[in-house]
Amino acid sequence: MTNKKKVYVVLAFHAHEPLWDLPGQLQQTVSDHRIIHAMTPEHYLRKRAKEGRNVYRDMLALASALGAPITMDITNELLHQIRDVLPSTFEELARAYQNGILHPLYTTAHHTHAAFLTQEELLEEIDLNAQFLHDTLGVTEPAIKGFFFTEASVDRRFLPGLKAHGIDYIIFPHLHPGKSVYTCSDPEADYVYKPFLVEGGLIALPRHFPVSQEIWRPITRWYPEEVKYQGYLMGQYAVFDTEYASGETLSFPISRREAIVEYTAVLRQALKEAPDGGLILYIQDLELMDFGDAALEILEEAWDRVTGEGIADVHFVTPQEYVKEAVSDPTELASVSFERISWAPEIRLVARSDGHYPPLGAGEFRGLDSGNIYREDPFVFWSPGRFLTDLCTWLVESFGYPVTCRTPATVLSEENYLLARFPYQVRLPLHLRFMKRACNWGWRPDEGRVKRPYLHAYMLADCLLLLLKLREEMAPKPPKVLDGRLLEGLSRLPELTIDPRVAYLKFGLERQRDERQFDPSEALRELDYAKDFRAKAEAASRRLIEILPKLDYHENRGHWMDFLLELREHCRNIFLASEHIQRAWGHGGDVEFLVVSMYKYLYDIYPPIGPKVMAEVWGPEGPPPGINEGIGY
Repeated sequence: MTNKKKVYVVLAFHAHEPLWDLPGQLQQTVSDHRIIHAMTPEHYLRKRAKEGRNVYRDMLALASALGAPITMDITNELLHQIRDVLPSTFEELARAYQNGILHPLYTTAHHTHAAFLTQEELLEEIDLNAQFLHDTLGVTEPAIKGFFFTEASVDRRFLPGLKAHGIDYIIFPHLHPGKSVYTCSDPEADYVYKPFLVEGGLIALPRHFPVSQEIWRPITRWYPEEVKYQGYLMGQYAVFDTEYASGETLSFPISRREAIVEYTAVLRQALKEAPDGGLILYIQDLELMDFGDAALEILEEAWDRVTGEGIADVHFVTPQEYVKEAVSDPTELASVSFERISWAPEIRLVARSDGHYPPLGAGEFRGLDSGNIYREDPFVFWSPGRFLTDLCTWLVESFGYPVTCRTPATVLSEENYLLARFPYQVRLPLHLRFMKRACNWGWRPDEGRVKRPYLHAYMLADCLLLLLKLREEMAPKPPKVLDGRLLEGLSRLPELTIDPRVAYLKFGLERQRDERQFDPSEALRELDYAKDFRAKAEAASRRLIEILPKLDYHENRGHWMDFLLELREHCRNIFLASEHIQRAWGHGGDVEFLVVSMYKYLYDIYPPIGPKVMAEVWGPEGPPPGINEGIGY
C-alpha cells in the first residue's frame, strides 16, 4: 500500500476597509460650503454590524470547523474601525493571533497601491502595519515574515528593499502570459504548486488561481440578483471567461448545494494535480465585495468534503510553517523575472466607468485581443491615478516636506485619524498617503471613492497655499522639473471618471422616461450641474499647464500661488461634479433599471477608454516605471 502524497494548504485572507468616517470629518474642516454639505459615505462596518453580519467572527468559525490556521493580512484602517464598531470581535482577533489560530501577514497599513508609492512610503506602510499588529493587538512577531502587496500588485523595483527590510516571502499572483510579461529560469519547474524566487532573493508563494478565484463562479450563480449591482448581468451578456470562449451562458440561479458541489470539484481537481509536497494557496478579499459570509460557508463545506475523500494527505499550514518544512535551501529554487504583475484580471469581466475590461482568457473580443490591455500595463486599473498622486508627491517634496508621516500607528489611531490635529509634517504625508489607496482608482471605484483623492488633493493644495501666505521666507525648491505630461493627464482624467457617468446616467434616465413614463428632470438637472463643474475643472487644469513654464523653481512665489490655486480649483470641481452625479442617482427613480442600463452601456465600450488616453498622454515611450526612478519628473 502506497502512502498518500502530502499537500500543503494555506487559507489566507486580505482584509481592508477605507476609513468610512474620514471624508465627513475632512469636509467639516474646509471653508467651501458646497464641500461641507456634500454627501458622505455610509459606514459599511456599522451597517453590517446592525444586520448581525460579522465576517471576522465567521472567519474564526471556519478555522475552528476545519481545525486549520488562518493567515490574514489586515490594514490599520480596518483594525482601527473594528476596535470602534465591534470591540468584542477586536478582542477575539487579538486572542486568535496570540493563540496561533491567526497568523500575521504584513500588508500596507492603508491599502495603498504599488503604482503610486515611493520606496520610503511602502516601507513605512509595512512598519505602521507591524506596529498595530504587535503593539496594539499583541501579535508575536513571526520568525519568517511575509508581505502581501495590495491587490497582489507586485512591482519589481520594491523587492530588494523588502528583503533588506526583513521580509522573507511575498504572496505572488499566478503567472499567466495573458496578464504580464515574465521569464522563468527553468521552463520545466513547477510555478503553480511550488515556490520560486524573485528579485532580491525573496521567496514567492504562488496564489493558486482556480482555488482562489473560482469561489466567484458559484457565488455569482447563487446570487444573480445581488451581483448585478456590481456589473454581472447573468444571461444578458458574457460575464465569465467560459462564456466569452464558448458563447454559451452559464445556468443560474443555482442552489446553495449546487454552489458547494461546484466549488468542491475545483478543490478536488487541484488536489489531484498537486504534486507530493505541493502548495495550494488560497487568498481572497475576506469581505469579497459583501459576499464574504457566503464564501466562508462554501469554503468550509467544500474543504470538509474533499479532505475526507483521501485524494491526498492535506496539511493546513501557515506560510511560515510551509517555508520551514518545504524550503530547505531557497537558493535552489527556480526564479522568475518580471517588471509588474497583479492578480487582475480574473474570471469575470470588469465594467469600469471607462468601459469594458474582459476577463483573463477571454482572448479576442470584437476583433481585439483583450490580453494586450493587461500585458502592456499590468496596473491598468490603477495607473490613471498617477497623474494626481505624482503631482501631489512632487508638490510635497518641493515644499520641503517628507512623504512619510513618521508617526507611530498607535498615535494615528488614538487621534482617530483627525488630520487637522497633526502638524503639517504629518498631515501632508497623510493626505498624500490616502490619495494613494487602491480603492480610489481601482476596479470599480464609485463616485464616492472618486471624490476621496480629490478631497485630499484639495486640502493638500490649501495647506501649501496657507504656508505661502503666512511664511514669507517659504520658497519651493522642487527636486526636479515637473513633467508636463502629468498635467495633461490630469486634464484628461474626467474623460474616464466624469464623462461616461454623465452619459450612461442620461441614457438610463431617458430610457426610463420613454419606457416608464418617469419624469427625469430633477436628475437631469443634477447632471447639468455635474457637466458645469467638470468644464470648470478642465479649465483649471488647462491653466495649470499654462502656468507650469512660468515656475522658475527659485523665488517666484506669485506663480506658485497661482499654480496651487488652480490645482485646488480643479480638485474642488471634480469633487463637486462627482457629488452631483451621486445626487442624480438619488433622483433617478428606479435604481435597478438605471443599474442595468448603466452596465449594458459600459459593456458596449470596448476597447475601454483608459488605455487609449494613457497612451496618448505618455506617448510612444510610455510612462516611466516608478516614482523612485523619476516618474512624473
